[in-house]
Amino acid sequence: MSSIETPRRVILLGASNVWFSQAWWLPALRQDRNGPCEVLGAYGHGRSYGLRSRVGFRQLESILRCGLWRALDEGPTLPTTAVIADVGNDIAYGVAVDRLLGWVEECVGRLLACGAGVTVSGLPTESVSRLSPASFSFLRRLLFPTHSIDREEAISRMGAAEKGLERMADRHHLRFIPTELNWYRLDPIHIRPSKRRQAWQRLLYREELSEPDLLERFAYLGLRPQRWWSWGQECTARQPIIDLKSGFRLSLW
Repeated sequence: MSSIETPRRVILLGASNVWFSQAWWLPALRQDRNGPCEVLGAYGHGRSYGLRSRVGFRQLESILRCGLWRALDEGPTLPTTAVIADVGNDIAYGVAVDRLLGWVEECVGRLLACGAGVTVSGLPTESVSRLSPASFSFLRRLLFPTHSIDREEAISRMGAAEKGLERMADRHHLRFIPTELNWYRLDPIHIRPSKRRQAWQRLLYREELSEPDLLERFAYLGLRPQRWWSWGQECTARQPIIDLKSGFRLSLW
């Protein structure tokens, strides 16, 4: 089999930044000339690495307990790359830094066990630290209405988590990509649309990504994971959620 025909796998772990950026990274992986690509994703608005998370009436299983890992264990051995992003949500949920880093390190261990090359994204600590106390309080109530953490504690924990991620990356020989202040504006934790291409070029180690048009930016937001809860009722969706004749497949967990 030629190298062009060799399938490969990309694993994406994260929360809303991965979710809202689907129109940037998904076409790039789908149209890649390197051959068929299988994408396994565990991400979504409010996603936690170790807790079942709730946003409004919808709940998602934690990244560590979702079905992605079983699918990975049962799947074929493939050249694999992975991105770990959106670690900061759990800080807003009140999770201690050591516990959060333990969850991330468990994910790293599982990924390394399957031979993955892993990229870890930093936290938007500088962006959050520029907020005034009033702005922080407003955005905390808007984005995490059922959780309470004060500005100083949030910034302190984010800084500690960022340093922990850098040490983890150094210890396991991972790529660590710090966030940049100009990726954010009024919203201090979500990468603004005009900077998503730049961010994902770095996270995916790509020279160029296409800029989606306005309609394309919303094209993938209706995709559903294999399992979630709506108003307390368990819901499921068959995976892969995208399965193309070209060999591109996307499964969400």
